[in-house]
Amino acid sequence: MSTARIKASDFDTTHIDIIGGGPSMVNYIARDEAFVICCHYPTVDNCNAIASNHFGDYGYYTLPYITRKYIDIFSEGGAPGGQRLVKAYAMKKHITVDDWCVYTSYLLKGYNTGVTAYTWAQAQKPKSIHLWGFDSLWSDAESIEAYGHPQVIQDYAHDNFNFRKDEEHFKDQKRNIMNVRNSKRYWKKLLQPNTIIHK
Repeated sequence: MSTARIKASDFDTTHIDIIGGGPSMVNYIARDEAFVICCHYPTVDNCNAIASNHFGDYGYYTLPYITRKYIDIFSEGGAPGGQRLVKAYAMKKHITVDDWCVYTSYLLKGYNTGVTAYTWAQAQKPKSIHLWGFDSLWSDAESIEAYGHPQVIQDYAHDNFNFRKDEEHFKDQKRNIMNVRNSKRYWKKLLQPNTIIHK
């Protein structure tokens, strides 16, 4: 049996929707012409690809996967114990997209699955990208609960993958709010004019 390899170029990525895991993802309105990327697993019916920095942690689906790989080369022992043989600043590009993969330095912090999806999407040179469920980009809430996953997502992840629900996962309020702030600073540098963030 011969199965053809699925290539990113097989799809029309003129318009891209990315569905994150924040509360506003439940407000998603599908665009007929959009290529839809879901973070971690299919959260909407019209999902065309899955982006995840944690490949396999959320099960496997018959959709293309957009993933992140590290491009630093370490000596025996790997990161963080091994000696870095090729440093990020010695590379020609700090971020490279090839087919379904986003290659970055191991040291690039604040690089979550949403960033992987967005970086890949921008590399396709779309006319528009719409973000849904990326509440940390527009909310100034001081409580981590404001950024939690919708209950339906929590229940699905808990029941299918034995993941902790938000009240357990977000126990360390101060650390998690700092992560949200750091992520927001990172995104400010990344966002391009072709992007709309939905609430």
